[in-house]
Amino acid sequence: MVVALHALPNERFGMNIDASCVVIYLLRAICQVGVPLFFFISAVLFYNTVNSYKDISKKILRRFRTLLVPYLLWNVFFVAVYFVLTNIPSISSHMNMGKAFNGMYDIVVGIVDSRFTPLWFIKILIYYTISAPIIYLIIRSKIVFVFVLISSVGYSLMLEPEVYDNFFLWLPIYLSGAFFGYCKINLAKRTSTLIFLVIMTVIVMILGIYDFEKIIYFRYFMPIAIWIGCDWFMGNFIRERFIVKAWMNCTFFLYCTHYFVLNILEKVAVLHFPPSEIVLVFTLIISFTITVFSLLNIALKLKDRQVYKILTGGR
Repeated sequence: MVVALHALPNERFGMNIDASCVVIYLLRAICQVGVPLFFFISAVLFYNTVNSYKDISKKILRRFRTLLVPYLLWNVFFVAVYFVLTNIPSISSHMNMGKAFNGMYDIVVGIVDSRFTPLWFIKILIYYTISAPIIYLIIRSKIVFVFVLISSVGYSLMLEPEVYDNFFLWLPIYLSGAFFGYCKINLAKRTSTLIFLVIMTVIVMILGIYDFEKIIYFRYFMPIAIWIGCDWFMGNFIRERFIVKAWMNCTFFLYCTHYFVLNILEKVAVLHFPPSEIVLVFTLIISFTITVFSLLNIALKLKDRQVYKILTGGR
């Protein structure tokens, strides 16, 4: 979903998204569940084995290798790539790339603030990891958790839904995942609960599709609905028959590298084709397919190398 969201080609063609291009318009809304589901699952996995502040400190130290090191290395790599590309006139002029750096300050900020990669998610996750002692204190009390959750939702509703790189925008869903993980939430399957989830799913989807300003309700509700639905309808399959495929262990590499590949592929499309609806849809399909299959194949070939393990935090 994240790759599909970044593969939407309208902005690269200089076009706004509206309902006239149905495929892209719907995909933009539906794929919004990808990022909050990342945060929700990350929180569940962090807190489902936490029983003390000692566990918190161990996990924070482990995240230094699995989050911070890959974050900095990938940002250094892509800052170097963009520095080279924007300083070669024949490339920068042909690809319509302006000057990306005006000095060492821009380079440092580009690395620390992930200006040239989609790794803002990792940056926010690092912030949540550092905040783990406070979050742990919050989720240990149901009353405190509910108060903080409601407060965080209220504040997040005042934020711009399209400014993704914001600590407070994703805090409600991360807190929810932390609470689910710590309290081992496992809802019993009841007809009334199922009907409620279905009705709410339809409502938040309609709100998000018809008014993007309301997409935040979709973002906050759907990860929880998906998590519960997987327990109810796929639990036995996951426990008894599901087999992890090799490529499934390579998705972090895909996440770190896909945006650059998409940019190149879609820049080529912009240079050679007019911005019609059919061109946008085919550009989306082709760039998405090439990016996913090529990068996963590269990852499968590199996965046993030490440099790959360092770049992916040992995942």
